[in-house]
Amino acid sequence: MNRKTLKPLKPCPFCGSKARFIAATHNSSRDGVGFDFEICCTGCDMQLPERYKIEFCLDRDGNIEFTRDDRELAVSEWNRRR
Repeated sequence: MNRKTLKPLKPCPFCGSKARFIAATHNSSRDGVGFDFEICCTGCDMQLPERYKIEFCLDRDGNIEFTRDDRELAVSEWNRRR
């Protein structure tokens, strides 16, 4: 299994507190598992307006196969400063 190293989340642009990933919903089926997630400030609860997805399943050899992974996109959008 390949582990993806994500860039760290920058502090909240409003209050400077730490940000974290929050699972908003989850789903599972015979074919896989998935989560909708958000990035949220631990101090002021500011979050991006969009929800992101991560979905994965087991391949025939028992390895985890990501079928969708929006984590890098979410980190990039959180870390962008305008």
